Amino acid sequence: MSDRGSFVTEVIWCPRCLLAATIVLEPVTEHVTTHKKYSFISGLLRGVYSGEEIDVFAGEFIPKLEKVLCHKLRVAVLAEEGEKIFTVKPKGGEHGRNIRI
Repeated sequence: MSDRGSFVTEVIWCPRCLLAATIVLEPVTEHVTTHKKYSFISGLLRGVYSGEEIDVFAGEFIPKLEKVLCHKLRVAVLAEEGEKIFTVKPKGGEHGRNIRI
């Protein structure tokens, strides 16, 4: 069985980006999977209307991630009606400089 509104990041190699993404996505994160060689974040964001999960990621989480990441990161969101892979590119801001590791 699957659940609509699931999301998963690609593997995150940078410890600073992992911590920054974990903090930003904390409200909707179910798991932060860390292995000796790789880490990724997955979770669940349920919506009220069809496609709301994608809209919320685009409007709320993606802009926040752009401000704190130091490296590009892809996030796949699987909504009830469709899916979207966001490519988050760092923009201006602190690029994780405020994140302590």
